[in-house]
Order: sequence, then C-alpha cells, then structure tokens
Amino acid sequence: MKQSTPSLSFSALWVLSLSLVAVACKNFEVGGLSVDGPLYALAARTAARTGEWFYLQGTVPYYIPFSDHPHLGMWFLALVFTFLPAADWSARIPGILFYFGFLLCFFRFLLATTSKQVAVLAILILWSFDRFSTYFSRPYLDGGTLFFGANAVFLLWWGLKEKRKWLGALGGVSLALSFMTKGLTALGFLPALAWVSWIAWTGSRENRRAMVEHIGVFILSFVVVLGGYLALVLWQVPEMIQKYWENQWINRFRISWDWRLLWSSHFWLRLSRESHFLLFPTIALALFRRPKGIQWTPWVLFASFVVLYAPAERVGLQYWVMLFPWLAWGLASALPTWNWDPRKAMNATSVFAGVAFVVLQFVPVRIHGNEEREVTALQARVGSGRLKQLVLDIRPEPMNFTYKDKYTWYGDVPVEMVYQGLAVPRPSKASGYLLYNASEDRVREVLQQGWCLDEMAKDRALFLDCPRFSAELPEIKTR
Repeated sequence: MKQSTPSLSFSALWVLSLSLVAVACKNFEVGGLSVDGPLYALAARTAARTGEWFYLQGTVPYYIPFSDHPHLGMWFLALVFTFLPAADWSARIPGILFYFGFLLCFFRFLLATTSKQVAVLAILILWSFDRFSTYFSRPYLDGGTLFFGANAVFLLWWGLKEKRKWLGALGGVSLALSFMTKGLTALGFLPALAWVSWIAWTGSRENRRAMVEHIGVFILSFVVVLGGYLALVLWQVPEMIQKYWENQWINRFRISWDWRLLWSSHFWLRLSRESHFLLFPTIALALFRRPKGIQWTPWVLFASFVVLYAPAERVGLQYWVMLFPWLAWGLASALPTWNWDPRKAMNATSVFAGVAFVVLQFVPVRIHGNEEREVTALQARVGSGRLKQLVLDIRPEPMNFTYKDKYTWYGDVPVEMVYQGLAVPRPSKASGYLLYNASEDRVREVLQQGWCLDEMAKDRALFLDCPRFSAELPEIKTR
C-alpha cells in the first residue's frame, strides 16, 4: 500500500510537539543565558528602550558600537522587547521560533528530495542532539543564520525544479537575511547553493536560458536586499562595517586560521562525542552507500562549515548548530531502508513528546540552564530598590568582558569592573560589590573598605554598602 505524504498542517503539528520539548520546555529560567547570550540581549534591550536601532550599545568600549555581528539577530530581540518585558523568557522567543521554522522547512525539503522514511528519521536524529537545541533556546545568532541560509538553498532548488522565479527571489532574500544575522558565517552556504544549481543545470538540458534567468533573479534579490542594508548601515553608523571587517576577517580569520587544525583530534573527537558518537559511523556508511545528486548536499554543507570553523579553532558550543542538521540528513540517508510507516512514527513521537512536556513542566529537571544564586540575589536587591549600581571584582581572563554584560542584563544597573589585585573601592550609597574567586584575604579586604557581606555561594560573594562601618570584622569562611 502506497503511503501518502504528510500534509503541511500534519507536519507542522508534529514538529511543534518536538519543539515544545526541545526548546520550550523548562526554558523560562533565571540564569539560563550564558556567554554571549546576555551580550546580544543587552544590546537589543538598549535598542528597544532608546529607539536607536543602528548604533548598538553594549558595555565593552571596544565593541561600541557593537560591530562584532550585523544587526538582524538583535533586531528580532529588540522587536520582542518592544512589546514584552526584557527577560530570559522573552529573549528566547526568536530562537524557539527559528527552531520550529527550521525543522519544518528542513522536513518538507527532505520529503521532496528523499523518502518519507529518511525525512522522518533525519528530524528525529536531529531532535536527539541536545547541543543543537540548547543554542536555539538562548538568544544566540546561529539559529537565525541557519534558518535563513538553509532556506536559501531549499528555495533555490525548489525554484529551479518547479521553474518558479519568485521562489528563487525568496531564496536570494533569505541568503541576504542570513548574512545580515551573522555576517561571514553565511559564506558556508555558498558551496551548497553552487551545488544545487549545478545539479539543476546538468539534470535539464532543455531551456537552460530560463535556468540562467532563475539564478539571476536569485542573485539580484540577494544583492538588492544586502546592498540596501549595507547602505543604511554606512549612512547611520559609518565606522561599523570597517570595525566588523577588522574584527572578523583581519583579526580572526586571516591571522588565526591554521589549516593544520582541520586534522585536529580535538575538533573531531569532540564533535563525535557531542553527536552521540554517530559522526564516524555516519561517514563510513555514507562512503559505503555512495550518495548521488541532491544527496550530496548535506555533505557539501557539512564540509563547508568544517572548513569555515576548524581552521579558526571554533569548536563546540553554538558552532555545532551549523553541522548537526547535515550529519542527521547524511545518517538517515545512509542507513538501510526498512518498510516502516513514517506516519505511525510521527504519531508515536508526538504522543511521547506531549507526555514528556507535561511531565517535565512539573518535575525539578533543568533542560537548558542552571539557576545561579548570585543572579537571583542580585535581582532581588534591585527589585527591592536596595541596589542602584554594581562593582564587579573578577580575575582577569580573556572572556571576562562577557560577565559585565551578564550582570548589566540581570541586574539592570550600571556595572563597573575592578580586577583582582587592584584596590577595592569604598562603597557609595545603594551600591553592591560582586566578588568572584572569593579568597579569604580578598573578602577581608572588601570588608575592611566598609562593605557588608550579603550572600555567599561557592567562590562568589555579594556585598552591599553597610549602614555604618564597623571595625570588628566577622570570621569569613570561603570554602
């Protein structure tokens, strides 16, 4: 009996059930934004409050205006913050939508290019990669970059196959939006765009002039949208593009690229471990099955992003977002074909996901982030009106600039940095002092300057200005 193709509405409901567990369940937690997440969220919150959407402001002078990435990802966040409170839960909304949208578009594309079994299996494999969903559940830029870049490939292929220029035009716009989200990262989609164009060119020897016109429409729409955006940026913030080019190409790629890192065991073993050790078996199965035509597309995308990331030593974290979908597609295509009903698998996993969502909402299990005690203490003091400014005392490390963004985001008060080894300032009215790496000597020094200990958690301590200074210091236990 021939199995019918799942309808768009049935596909959407299935993907929605998976998305609820992967990125929406237990997502609304204090302390869940990490590393770059508060940086993007803070720039977006400032844009929403001030109405200045081009001159993005953070807390680090070197990155003001924020030029390390283009605007679009932070514009989505700022748009959310225009209508909803700026908080962890609202900052996650764009990523949740991008996760759902990508899975749905990916699934529909696989239905059109592979079998129904491969399409369902690829989505389930990708769904199992917690590293993939984690970075969609935070305000990172990679989810939007993947959504727009992958859809550029899908739409170009559909436009060429169905001879519809408007699909190609949408594909060009989508590629431009990918560049507007994370800049040069979108270069990783160009080899796949060239590949699907070549497949269409060689697969149809008739009316190639029309095919050239389709590709021309794709390129024109891309140039118009991206060019218009760049013109606006040059008009509003002339120095931003130059700073971006210096930060991303000159300082990051041209100087730090080392092609020997393509063969680094650190890159490949970590990717294998975080893909549930499926990487090497997938490559071996693909070599055995020898993909043809459009089935080479996931491997073209996988290889292009490996070449983009490995030599620049971009390992783990959000970088796997660009690799996992193509690994899941490659594995699903390489596995032997069994005679099973994909609709039954979709129904079963929908029921499982629904039950899991309900259960996980009522049990103390954290999916994507851990609550940090000093964050909740800080927010409680701000909410009570006790804290109007914060001094952050931290050991100098390369990534410490992100901590300032983190506590400016969570505390929503001005933050000043004092590195350990420098003198501790005396407290001013309604001020706080957050101490990292709280050794007994440093805690005692802070107390001697007139601060009072308010909260202690592991090696971190929060102090508030004392009502009056006391010469008698309490006994301090930092471990």
